[in-house]
Amino acid sequence: MLEQEIIELAKTKKVIVFFDMDGVCAEYGRPGEDKLIRSNAPGYYFNKRPIQSMLETMERISKIENVEIRILSNCYFPEQKQDKIKWLKIHAPFIKLENITVITLNDETYTKETKDEIKGNYIKVLTEGVDAHVRLVEDDHGIIKKSNELLSKLLPCFRAEHISSLMR
Repeated sequence: MLEQEIIELAKTKKVIVFFDMDGVCAEYGRPGEDKLIRSNAPGYYFNKRPIQSMLETMERISKIENVEIRILSNCYFPEQKQDKIKWLKIHAPFIKLENITVITLNDETYTKETKDEIKGNYIKVLTEGVDAHVRLVEDDHGIIKKSNELLSKLLPCFRAEHISSLMR
């Protein structure tokens, strides 16, 4: 189980754990959701239902000495980014603001083929020069696969994991 692995790794070196938001610590995947996201429906991300069991796990992990919890999420519009940050302040106050990265996809240059690589590219930049074990907890198998392909060569202490690896 990933939580036990993090505890063991933290005994010897800093551990940075990046968590996705949608589908990991907030509900994701309801019918019609894509239309609301693409139309930039006001308050859409702010009103998402928290996945309480995962937030409790994240908070427990955040209390382990030598472990740093971060959020790495994406959205399409700046208003959505602000909604996500407000949501995290309420539902995950144990995460420091400086440890929250929300990528605004409309501000990035990517294609449908390269979208799965964007989080791996951000992790590479966010952890540059840091000696740590790095994990990404994600629900999207395409992002997990591309992140592992990209970062396992650059960061030997990196691994992307599916959210199920933290479920008890």
